[in-house]
Amino acid sequence: GFLFEAAEDFGALVVFAEHRYYGMSNPFGNEYALGVPYNVSFLTVEQAMEDFNTLTLHIREKWSMTSKAPFIAFGGSYGGNLALWLRLKNPNLWAGAIASSATPLKHILRETNDFARIETEAYGNVSQNCPELVRRGWEELFEGAKSVSGRVRVSKALSMCSPLPDASA
Repeated sequence: GFLFEAAEDFGALVVFAEHRYYGMSNPFGNEYALGVPYNVSFLTVEQAMEDFNTLTLHIREKWSMTSKAPFIAFGGSYGGNLALWLRLKNPNLWAGAIASSATPLKHILRETNDFARIETEAYGNVSQNCPELVRRGWEELFEGAKSVSGRVRVSKALSMCSPLPDASA
């Protein structure tokens, strides 16, 4: 297909990276991958992006590539969003992105709360209790953010480098 044809034309290396918690990439082993709430906390877009960023650095080192060698992220649907976000958030690592069926207008999902609803319901695949726990977690987070002491408490619970700012910041 296109990817391999383009790679051949450009003399490029094609690497398929497996997203954590999919296939054989279970950081806590297959037996404990999604059955323990703490383990599921590492199944995030941010963690996946850091995995892919780290992989680019490893590939550069292993194959003695210079920092000028361009890396292009490819993906479709959710993978398209990842490709897009990798390029936007880490232009120093990603020279470009080809995102098929991505949803760059994700603000629509945020404004309608559909993304949060879909994501929350997806955790129901892990446990029937998860959606309600996620909803309560968001309620506690928003309630905590209303006061200075609550923001400090939330910041400590999330191991943040500095306290959450108030809404006026």
